[in-house]
Amino acid sequence: MAKKEITIIAGHDTNEEREKRTRAWLEQHGVKVEEWNGLQVLTMQAEKPSEGQYRHQWVIGFDNAESDQEESYLVINLEPDPYDTRIEVEYEGSYSCTCKGLACVKCNGELAAVDRGENPYAHHTQPKAGQVA
Repeated sequence: MAKKEITIIAGHDTNEEREKRTRAWLEQHGVKVEEWNGLQVLTMQAEKPSEGQYRHQWVIGFDNAESDQEESYLVINLEPDPYDTRIEVEYEGSYSCTCKGLACVKCNGELAAVDRGENPYAHHTQPKAGQVA
């Protein structure tokens, strides 16, 4: 599917740690974040968002440098009032793990990298050793 420019206008997350983690994810994935009148204006190149499991929820996934789907993705809860719109990073895990697919350090490479203090999204732009970019 072809990528398009997508713009989302959203309020800030009230949880500072989650906001910081989401902001880092957005920056690593080349999402342009601008502040306007207390809102975040996010512009990104991505495939068309898919519907989430709830009404007014959309999901945007990204591929890594090897064109494999990443273990993390954005969940956007759109509301009529953009100040109520929320954007969060979610992580996918193995359903055979005790976390039942909710992702944990044991089954999710990105979360394991965070736990080790490494850049969890380096794989987004850097091909594996021996692979040509």
